[in-house]
Amino acid sequence: MNKNMLLCILFIWVGCAFAQEGEWIPQSPPLTNKQFNDIHIFDENTAIAVGESGTVMKTTDAGMTWEIKPTEILYGYLLSVYFVNASTGWVVGSSGSIIKTTDGGETWETQDSGTSSTLYSVHFVNADTGWAVGAGRKVLKTTDGGDSWTELHSEFNVGYFEDVHFFNPDTGIAVGWGGGGNVHRTTDGGQTWTGYSVGTAWIKKVHFINDLEGWAVGITASTISEDVWGNRIIYGQHSAIWKTTDGGLTWDVTNFINTEWLYGVYFVDSDSGWVVGEDGIIINTTNGGDLWTLQDNPTGFTRSFFSVTFLNSNTGWVVGESGAILQTTNGGSDWELSSGGGTINSLASIFFLDVNTGWAAGRNGTILHTIDGGDKWLPQLSGT
Repeated sequence: MNKNMLLCILFIWVGCAFAQEGEWIPQSPPLTNKQFNDIHIFDENTAIAVGESGTVMKTTDAGMTWEIKPTEILYGYLLSVYFVNASTGWVVGSSGSIIKTTDGGETWETQDSGTSSTLYSVHFVNADTGWAVGAGRKVLKTTDGGDSWTELHSEFNVGYFEDVHFFNPDTGIAVGWGGGGNVHRTTDGGQTWTGYSVGTAWIKKVHFINDLEGWAVGITASTISEDVWGNRIIYGQHSAIWKTTDGGLTWDVTNFINTEWLYGVYFVDSDSGWVVGEDGIIINTTNGGDLWTLQDNPTGFTRSFFSVTFLNSNTGWVVGESGAILQTTNGGSDWELSSGGGTINSLASIFFLDVNTGWAAGRNGTILHTIDGGDKWLPQLSGT
């Protein structure tokens, strides 16, 4: 064996040895930078978030850690999640994707929707009967838990159904944008729909607390249209929140001077509710929507939030772009990023006092602190 060959073997051996002893393990901020579009809360510790690239993540420790659950959806977006109980739930998304779980989100099976259209929302009234709605004013219905889906309504290239809610197996409401009204209502299980207009508007989400009282969010505008490529053309845009007290037959609107899209709404009772949207907006009302107050978002996160949901008047979650998952335990007075206990902001410097205690600092005044060698990183308020 010549000298050069011996050196090559030595370098390879040394490289392998160092690779094994110096293995790097990813630490918490964050598990993913995928966009999250919806979240379901089971209890104070357990939640499931769904989003980009077929991503389904579950936490069982109030957001301190998240585990990615495998699905057969590898591309596109998962946009809406709905559970009828602690075990059984469905998720819908782009290209007609529908997946179902019967074990609380641990495993998922793909269902055949019969369409390639994007499905934006899903809602079930029991373990058998549910609806999914989407692009082209499409409405799908199942009466066997999703084993088969039937198309009930479709208006190709005539707007969108963005969200759906059913009060019972017969009466439901779908909201969105397009000709024939922004609000559609059915009293025969979705076989036929009657359209109602709330003006020039695009409604993104609706939430009801009973058969009569509900809220919707989106935008109003001077004009709304789409070009032949599907690009939105909007003039005179303003943030908007609607309220109904007659099951969606009539709506009162609150227009804001802001122009951001509002994407998510959730009320825990007739008084207390939250709305989220573009630029990291979180607003809250304690009087049924007569007055809305901007809540502090201390994370420095200024991209879109798409969904908000609350377990009770204190515990709530928000999800959005770049893997953001926020949690509050005091009604939104304080929000903390719970994506693995980390941050989505760039980090520029790190220092450890010993093997367990360290800090990292970065963009938007971000300071993270760990006391367990980096297994968990918790944000500290920098005041800047």
